[in-house]
Amino acid sequence: MSVLAESLLYDRVDAARLLAISPRKFDDLRASGEIPTRYQGSKPVFHIDDLRAYAAALPTAKTGRAS
Repeated sequence: MSVLAESLLYDRVDAARLLAISPRKFDDLRASGEIPTRYQGSKPVFHIDDLRAYAAALPTAKTGRAS
């Protein structure tokens, strides 16, 4: 895991792991534009600053309907 913490660019699986979400959920966020995609040649990659910005924008309180 220490290699991940030092990288600037991540593939989708490692980016999802950093955000503690499934690759499928990551794909949904990417498709909705919530997480921007960059390209290294033809390979999609995700910059650490974009991943941090997404995480920082998450709500600090649980939202949704009360039980």
